[in-house]
Formats: sequence, structure tokens, C-alpha cells
Amino acid sequence: LGDYKKAKEFLETSLILYKKGSVKNPVRLARIYAFLGHLNWRMGNFGEAKTLLEKSLTISKEAFPENKMEVARSLAYLG
Repeated sequence: LGDYKKAKEFLETSLILYKKGSVKNPVRLARIYAFLGHLNWRMGNFGEAKTLLEKSLTISKEAFPENKMEVARSLAYLG
């Protein structure tokens, strides 16, 4: 708990592995970006956080226009 640097490494690795994989799931991709964005915000990297959270929001809106939970998560983190 509280090891943001290690958490960021794990999330970045998961993003790389996801992009290399053959199964594409927009919810998972949006969540990875949301978690990375939130983590960067906690670390004080506000510009990077905003970029990542906006990616999450864009993916959520495109893939799930009716899925308010995924869109709400991204909006809440952008908050």
C-alpha cells in the first residue's frame, strides 16, 4: 500500500500486455487508463493524469454509450 511507483509499473506493464494480446475488451482498456490516470493524479502528475483519464473517457463513451458506470468512473476521476 502506498507504493505508487511500483503500482505504476504494474499498470504500465498490464497496458503493454493488453495491447499485445489478441482479445480486445474496451472496458478493460478504459479501466487500465482510468487506474493509471488516478494513480498519476495521486502522484501529482496532473497533466499525465488528465491525458490518461480523457483516453479512458473517450473509450468508454465510444464503446458503451449506454454504460453509465464506465463513463461515470472516468468523469469522477477527472472530477
